[in-house]
Parts: sequence; C-alpha cells; structure tokens
Amino acid sequence: MACKLRESDINWMLEKHPGLHYIYERDIICGVFSFRAQYGEGPIISDHYTIAIFCNYPADSPLPAVCEINGRIKQMSLLLGIPTADLHLNGDGTLCLIRPDKFKIWYPEGFDIRIFEQNLVTHFYWLSFRERFGKEPWKGEEHGGIYNFD
Repeated sequence: MACKLRESDINWMLEKHPGLHYIYERDIICGVFSFRAQYGEGPIISDHYTIAIFCNYPADSPLPAVCEINGRIKQMSLLLGIPTADLHLNGDGTLCLIRPDKFKIWYPEGFDIRIFEQNLVTHFYWLSFRERFGKEPWKGEEHGGIYNFD
C-alpha cells in the first residue's frame, strides 16, 4: 500500500505549482506551494507555504510525507497559544494530512496526485484561516492513535 510518486505525478505537480522543484537525488519535491481557495461561504484565501514532499517516504504510508520547512506552523502555535498538534503538525515535523480511517473516502481508487494536491490546499487553507482569524473555518479532525490504512 506504500505510495510511490510516478514521474507523471511529479511533472503534474511541478507544472501546477511552478514555485516547486524536484531534487532528483533525494526524491523530494520542495519549494513554495501557493494556492487560492474558498470553501463554502468562507473568504477567498491566497497564501503560500514552503514545503518538502518526500515522494517515497514513509515506505508504509499510502501518502508521501509533507513538511512545512520554514517553521510557520510552529510560530502559529506560539501566537495562538495552542499545541502544534492542534494545527495538525506531527511530532516528527510532518503534516497530519488525513486520518487513516478517512483515506478511502478521499482516495477511493488509491493515491491520486490531483486529490493529494487538493488535500494540501484544503489543509493549508484551514491553517491560513486559523492563523488569520484565530478560529477554525470548520471543525478540525479529531486526533487518534495509530491506524491501519488498509
């Protein structure tokens, strides 16, 4: 069930987000991930995050690991006075993008780069909204223990 980004996935992401680039030797997509999004009647948010997408890590995950690499989420937690976990940042610095029990809802046919990109946009919209307005745009997912993605 491990995710492995294909060359076509990488090329699609780089074309869609020109602020990103691919480091072949490390198998990492990194750089500035920009988005413009609106959910429901909420505000339109245009923002960007500096990220690293580890294309084939962790080996047992159906999604690549993603890290926000400028410390913005950690700064948010300090300014908002909440733990980084409440901003869906795992202890190892990776983003908590999806609960494993929701994986099949988001990815009914397995990993898809276009759905993954929307997963990132949704995640970053939620963070940017929380940073700007001090509250969640919608109820964040509950934290859970270790789940099995199967």
